[in-house]
Order: sequence, then structure tokens, then C-alpha cells
Amino acid sequence: MSGQADELSETEIELERFVAKHLPACDSQRSHRGPQPSITFTGICDRAREIIDVEGLPALTVRRLADELKISTRTLYKRVGSQHVLLRGVARIHVSRMNIRVRELDTWETTAWKWCTELHRALRAHPHLTELLTDHDVQMLSRQSKDLARLATREGLPEGAATAACRCLVNVTVSDALRSTRSVSHDDTFGGGETATSTADLFRTVQWIIAGVRAEFTTTSWTDAEIAVGSKTPP
Repeated sequence: MSGQADELSETEIELERFVAKHLPACDSQRSHRGPQPSITFTGICDRAREIIDVEGLPALTVRRLADELKISTRTLYKRVGSQHVLLRGVARIHVSRMNIRVRELDTWETTAWKWCTELHRALRAHPHLTELLTDHDVQMLSRQSKDLARLATREGLPEGAATAACRCLVNVTVSDALRSTRSVSHDDTFGGGETATSTADLFRTVQWIIAGVRAEFTTTSWTDAEIAVGSKTPP
């Protein structure tokens, strides 16, 4: 429990720093009427996240969010600044709350496949929130795969290759989840059969990436420097 509490605390700190960069500094000489509500940017984003998760982005309005938080719309604007900043905060919370743990199995390959499966399932379980993800959010997910990269290096893969492979796995998994959720939300006639085919294709792609990485680095000598700059190509 303490580890989770620390993790959420760090997320809140990061979010408060994020919004501070986008909001103008408060005028210390400005007068305020009455006591200021004790509401943080993180608290606002969390409530917005709950609304979007259940009902979708169109259900989120300034008036509704302010009413549910029991604050004025003016206070809401002062705390958030813009819809863009609010949605970036919502997406960051969504990513940090997933935190898919790496459960070590018999090999790195099976561990990586299982992790990608769980990530894909978590993303599709919250389609309205997953639609908000940007490239920066995907980078945050890539950082969550560091334990997976560590296991790969322990099995003999160069550190640079392990990191690059995990980044590729995250990218293809997130891309398929985004395509799937957007297809469903924007087309009510979209059938489950195509979704099932897409999921099967994704997992096949993941397996090919994993197998290809293993085969390439057991037959070819690469240095991390060559991997980083892409100066060496497979034979």
C-alpha cells in the first residue's frame, strides 16, 4: 500500500508542476471574495477522468464539472486554465493508474507477450480515456516497460536493443488499442469480428517482434552505440 501511495503522490506532484507551466502566475495584489475552495488541479482532473471514462468526452462540460466539484466556473478556470491542459492532466492520470506490472515468467519472450496482452486489455477497458493519449503519454508507458527491458538484458540482449525492442512493443500495442477504440466509438455498426481479427493480428505482430529480436541478436554482434544510431543493419 505504501508503494502505491508514494506513486500517486509523485503523479500529483508532476501534474501540479505541469499545470504551473501553463497557467499565469497569480497576482498577489488581487483581492478574493470569501474563502478559496480546497481543490487541486489533480482533484479536478480525477473527477473529469471519471466522467469521461463512463460517458465519453462530450459529457464533460465546464458547468457540470464545476457543479460536481462544488466550485464556481471561475475557480475552475483559474485552477485549470484551458481544456487542453485539463485533458492532458486526465490522460496522465489514466496512464499512471494503469501501471501494468511486469510478472516474470519462464522466459523474456513469454513475459513480454503477457505484458503486452495486459497493456492492450487495460487500454481497451477504458476506450474514452485511451482516445485522449498523445505521443507523450505513450512515452510514459514506455518508461513503465523498463523492468521488461531489464529482464531482456539479463537474458543476453544488449541494453540498447532491449530498450528499443520494448519501445516498439509498447508502440504497436498502443497503436492497435487506439485504432480499435476509435473505430468502435466512431462507428456504431463496427462489428466484433473485425475487432477480434485485429487483436489476433496484434498479438501475432508482438510475437514476431519478440522472435525477431531474439534471432537477430543471437546471430549478429551489435553494440549499443550502433543500435542507438541505426548504423548497422541485419545481414
